[in-house]
Amino acid sequence: MLRRFQYWTDRYDVAMHAQAFVGSDDGEHFDAHVEMAEPGPFSLLNGPRGVPVDVAVDWARGQAKRVLVRTGDVLYSAGAEPLPSLAQWPEQPRGERTGQQPASSAWRVQATTGWYLGEAGGVAARMLRELGRDARVRDAQAAGSARRLELAFVVDCKGEMEAHAEASEILRTAWSRLSIVAVPGRDYDVSTIEVVPA
Repeated sequence: MLRRFQYWTDRYDVAMHAQAFVGSDDGEHFDAHVEMAEPGPFSLLNGPRGVPVDVAVDWARGQAKRVLVRTGDVLYSAGAEPLPSLAQWPEQPRGERTGQQPASSAWRVQATTGWYLGEAGGVAARMLRELGRDARVRDAQAAGSARRLELAFVVDCKGEMEAHAEASEILRTAWSRLSIVAVPGRDYDVSTIEVVPA
């Protein structure tokens, strides 16, 4: 789904703002992600996958003011800040949501990116130092090779989506403190951030 959104991102010039995307290939199961308006390899935040549209749109609205919803080849604006020349998203009937918030639990974060700007070992050591300064992080590990940067740590969050958001914010903050000038696509690749129960 990410490649499909690249065309719309370019077409509607939304790269200078955090932008949330919601889309579906089958019209029933929706995926969401956010592209942060920040430099660095950890600026893509994956959201829920294979969920009803109202769940995906609610999550996206909680992450960014600009939300683009795609159903088939039709695009809508669903955020607090409208996207130019797109129709406003028609609100959907909401399912009943009940239950209590789950208690916090430990989530293992694994972040990986391709690294093409020299040896990644020095960057890994610097990221590990920055992760160690964050009180939300424990059991941090880092590894770097000629073409790959890998980071892992544990965070406590109420659920998988919260753990993804927390991990993304932690990684982006640590990256910003390094003051590394790197060009996406040339110096590093799109990162993956996976979270699993610890």
